[in-house]
Amino acid sequence: MRHDLQIRLYSYMERNRSSFIPESATKALLVLSCFALQFCTNQFSIGGSSKAPEPEPPVPPIEIKAQIKPVEEILQVDSFQATALQVEQDGRIDILFVVDNSGSMASIQNQISVYFEKFITEFSKRNVDFQIGIITTDNRSSYTNINGDSMPSFNKAGAGSLVHVPGRDRILKSNTIDLIGAFQANSKTGITGSGIESGILAARNALSSNMLGSWNTGFIRSNSKLALIVVTDEDEFIPLPAVLQSNVFNPEKGIFEALNENTATDSAVTVDDRVNAFVANLKQAKGWTTLKDFSMYLITNPNNRNNYSAISQRVKLQNATTELFDVYGDFSSNLTKIGTTLANVVNLPSIKLSEAPTQNASIEIELVTSTGTIKLASNEFEFNQYTLQVTIKRTLPDNLQSVNVTYFIAK
Repeated sequence: MRHDLQIRLYSYMERNRSSFIPESATKALLVLSCFALQFCTNQFSIGGSSKAPEPEPPVPPIEIKAQIKPVEEILQVDSFQATALQVEQDGRIDILFVVDNSGSMASIQNQISVYFEKFITEFSKRNVDFQIGIITTDNRSSYTNINGDSMPSFNKAGAGSLVHVPGRDRILKSNTIDLIGAFQANSKTGITGSGIESGILAARNALSSNMLGSWNTGFIRSNSKLALIVVTDEDEFIPLPAVLQSNVFNPEKGIFEALNENTATDSAVTVDDRVNAFVANLKQAKGWTTLKDFSMYLITNPNNRNNYSAISQRVKLQNATTELFDVYGDFSSNLTKIGTTLANVVNLPSIKLSEAPTQNASIEIELVTSTGTIKLASNEFEFNQYTLQVTIKRTLPDNLQSVNVTYFIAK
């Protein structure tokens, strides 16, 4: 259509150019008219409706890639002589043994006595600052039964009082004269105690403010960790409130006997009641809000420890370390494991790296001994990226000569 209009316009101008326009002007006008006509037909349709201009194609974004230069690394090896290892003083440790003194415990008490040296070996090697006290599972504070049997003399200071054998200290320390002999004497608590055993209740009584302010004074120290080790062949006995009972049957003696279990302050009728009362005394004695510095090892009868299993679980939920052992198992192995674990918790050897590693996971540690090299697993050491301190979490061999630490640093 546009082409047809151009032809008609041109013909009209040709027919009339001589009458009103010079030839040169006619050609110029013709050219301008064609341009005008082309512009108009581009902007508007013949019907007069507007036609939107076609959008311009989008400009693709320009991708700018940062040129990151990789960090160049070199291998660093730090070597430390065994004598240069620092001992990280996480605090001191106080250890409370609760030893069952009922009639069936003679052979087990003997094993505790014999294998105590296994328990204390790592403490001695590392110069651990420790204190050890021993109590019994007998919670009678004053007692004579119908047969006239009286309490063991060392319990007359009250339920939860530390065992005191004449001529021996009741709080054993690293500098105690004849430490092993003193422990053997104190740990043989006899077999005339009550057949109603409650080790956790005894520990609660030992940590009461009354007992710590009198007979047991000095046992709990500030800034110290605390460990509880219960050795018994019976489950934790949790009685009904005193108002519901006046006598309890003692199966070992075949009689009913009066029970004074400090029931004025112990109304436990469930495991939770017993745990809550124990934890309350523990936190008060230590000034703690959490039990992260508390360890509990229960060496008990695997066929009769429902309450102890439940107690262990509940205490563990409060960030404590707890573990169950078999009282009829290998005492040598069990006491060695517990002693080594506690020694590791208290005094851990550590070294400080000379440089900051580029990758923490790249750290490798070797213990060089007189007989060979021991490579540590990743769970046997811990690295603090802020202090550059590496803490070794395993027992060091006696023949250790040096420690080599290999890691990458920035070049």
